[in-house]
Amino acid sequence: MYDSFEHENMKAENLCADFHGRSPRKVVEREINLKPGMPLVKLGEVNRIDYISDKWDDIKRIYEHTFKKKPELFSNADGDVLIIAFGNFSVIDRGILDVPKKG
Repeated sequence: MYDSFEHENMKAENLCADFHGRSPRKVVEREINLKPGMPLVKLGEVNRIDYISDKWDDIKRIYEHTFKKKPELFSNADGDVLIIAFGNFSVIDRGILDVPKKG
């Protein structure tokens, strides 16, 4: 179901480099309170996401993306993790795109 940790780490570093326009400054490992099969609480749909990033030129800016097909918003049972899933989107070098990645 999942690629090896090394392969997933490489994919994450590549996406980070594409998205930010530079190699990752550091790799951070964090524990997220999610396990396969864990029940999730559906909170609703996501209309828009705003995020702050210094992608491409190290200047922090606010980026916003309004979804055409609204993905769903979930929380874990402890209420300390949010998940956006099941939309028709991909994260690419330009940001969030309203078309799933091919392949």
